[in-house]
Amino acid sequence: MTSRGTRSATTMTEIERKYDVDRQLRLPDLLQIAGIAALEFPGTITLTAVYFDTDAMNLAQNRIILRRREGGGDAGWHIKLPAREGRTELQWPLEPDAHDLLDRDDSNGHEVGGGHAATDVPARVLDPIRTIVRDRPLTPLARITTIRTTVLLLNEAGDAVAELADDDVSASDMRGGVFRKWREWEVELFSAAPDTRKQRTLLLDSIEAALLTAGAQPSTSVAKIARALGADALAELTSPSKRPTKRAEPHAGSAASVVATLRMLGERLLEVDPRARADEPKSVHTMSITVGRLQSVLSVYRRLFDADLVEALRADLAVVGAALVAANDAEVRARRVAKRLEQLAPPLADETAEARLLTETREGYVAAHDALRRVLTSRQYFGLLDRLDVFLLHPAVTPETYETAAREVTKSLGRGIKHLRERTDVALAARTAAAAESPAGHGAQSAFASSDTVPAALHEVGQAALRLRHAAEAVAAGAGGGKKYRRLASAAKDLEKALGAHRDDLHFSQYLAETAARAHAAGEGTFVYGVLAGRAEGENDGAALDLGASVRHIGRLGRKL
Repeated sequence: MTSRGTRSATTMTEIERKYDVDRQLRLPDLLQIAGIAALEFPGTITLTAVYFDTDAMNLAQNRIILRRREGGGDAGWHIKLPAREGRTELQWPLEPDAHDLLDRDDSNGHEVGGGHAATDVPARVLDPIRTIVRDRPLTPLARITTIRTTVLLLNEAGDAVAELADDDVSASDMRGGVFRKWREWEVELFSAAPDTRKQRTLLLDSIEAALLTAGAQPSTSVAKIARALGADALAELTSPSKRPTKRAEPHAGSAASVVATLRMLGERLLEVDPRARADEPKSVHTMSITVGRLQSVLSVYRRLFDADLVEALRADLAVVGAALVAANDAEVRARRVAKRLEQLAPPLADETAEARLLTETREGYVAAHDALRRVLTSRQYFGLLDRLDVFLLHPAVTPETYETAAREVTKSLGRGIKHLRERTDVALAARTAAAAESPAGHGAQSAFASSDTVPAALHEVGQAALRLRHAAEAVAAGAGGGKKYRRLASAAKDLEKALGAHRDDLHFSQYLAETAARAHAAGEGTFVYGVLAGRAEGENDGAALDLGASVRHIGRLGRKL
């Protein structure tokens, strides 16, 4: 119906209905349909499509269709995804591009790029479904040939509101060795269709009434590929045990609430992964937070589960998390540089410094994102997703904690608070030592900025607060209320955010100092770098001054659990 460009793919919303018809049935008078003022007959075309899936039908399990189509105006690679209304269709041209060649060897055990054979699925096409396909080979599932005669339904302005396709379909089940043939009518809305869902439904209902009166019947199969394989729906191609089931809401503060959070994060990881690969705005940040939350929850509540399995998951998540953090930091730095340069008064502007900063930060992000893509196409990452699937389906809760899991949740949070307090003591001791060594009159905050040990100690405090926040959030949702957990999470969040902002400022100042050194070595002026660094250091001067009080407040909240 509608389309928009997303890099090399075109994204379309497909809203259609299908009807079974006898071979002798003729089209009704379509001009009798309300809102249809004229008809247009583009003619007859032949479409040939090969559909792909894994041996385990992973795409069908997720109601996703992948095909390579030849013929017609939309020849190319197509992916159809579930949507609230209709389906979302992604389309790519058949010709390979640089992205395919770059990712030709994706460490999956088979080549996916380049399009050197009709059965090679290009890398750019695989990206949106890699978390589902992973390193499993994609092989032909069925070949469908459609002889299509179309009629465009036009409104008073002469614009097409819908297309009615009369399809003579021949399908070969390439795995089952069965040939099937049928005729169907397919009504698809076009761009001039009504703006609201209610109006679109009324239009489709009007067209349907005319077709049913002529002798058509609503199709028993919603997709050609399902019918080609002898099924009415994609879900019938998978085993019932692999279909999603709705789970009861867990009680707040229970082990079940921990598992529910882990499952939610696992689903979010699969959802955001394709957007991060495509470098959509803020997607890397979202994926980084998701992986970080998985790490935190597994770390704090590790005693609830099998130790070896949790440690393996945490080790693999750490690799992915490090790549995500590097890419996110590079993206944030690039945005921050651009914003700070825009804020400089004209007398301070330096075109040479601006060019260096913008070029270096952009190149840094491109390199970091390329490194992230390599991690996300590695066997280790796909193995992590496989292990997460198994773990989240059947969490390996240890027998000794099964009966006392609720108490273990409280104990785990208590250990998290204790760890935060210990990290804070180390940071405060480092601050005191740094303040004693700093020149008189510079104060505690100067010690925070000047000592090498203090930023590292503060980072440890921030990480402990982050883990505690995520752990408290994991058990705050659910039946029975979780106000005490939400309060703890909020307090930990405030501390973590303050320390994070302080850390970001120090890192940005350090980056500016290193860049200034390179500029000086190249014979360039460095005044602008000093101005930007000074402003960065002054933005969060009080970030760590109330550290002790913040942690004591968190401790009091912990005693109320």
